Amino acid sequence: MKARLILLPRDVRRRPVPPRRTLAAVWSCLVVSADPVRRRMLAQAAEQSGWQAVVGTGPVAVSGAIARVPLRLALVDTESCGSAAEQEELTRLCRRLATFGNLLLVVCGPSEDPAEEIRLRQLGLWLYLPGLRDPGSMAVVCQEALDVARRMDGTRRGQMA
Repeated sequence: MKARLILLPRDVRRRPVPPRRTLAAVWSCLVVSADPVRRRMLAQAAEQSGWQAVVGTGPVAVSGAIARVPLRLALVDTESCGSAAEQEELTRLCRRLATFGNLLLVVCGPSEDPAEEIRLRQLGLWLYLPGLRDPGSMAVVCQEALDVARRMDGTRRGQMA
């Protein structure tokens, strides 16, 4: 039996295949930092890993986004706080974010304050990263968060039609 070559009409052969979107394209990562350099580093790490970054300078700046954007990851930088009042605001934000069911909460805090780490861990955060300085490490954390979010969502490949 000979194999036959089936020719498709020209318009069918050239029709582009629509790209598949990953779940991370719809999942957002909240980035909160008072320091513009660290805020940019955290946002870039999230975006390089496939997250859509929602960026803010503090709890007031991101309060609207929290209500309307489907967040799956939050990166909160408490190390860049300039005052005790800012520190307390970010702690309240972390407390609020910890109540979200499917949110992975990551706090980048000072390495010299173990009491803050203990206090924040009691809220139920996913990771506490003391003294974070390396953007490459943050990208690895964001990629791991994406993998965990996919497992939490019950999907294998994280693909949607």
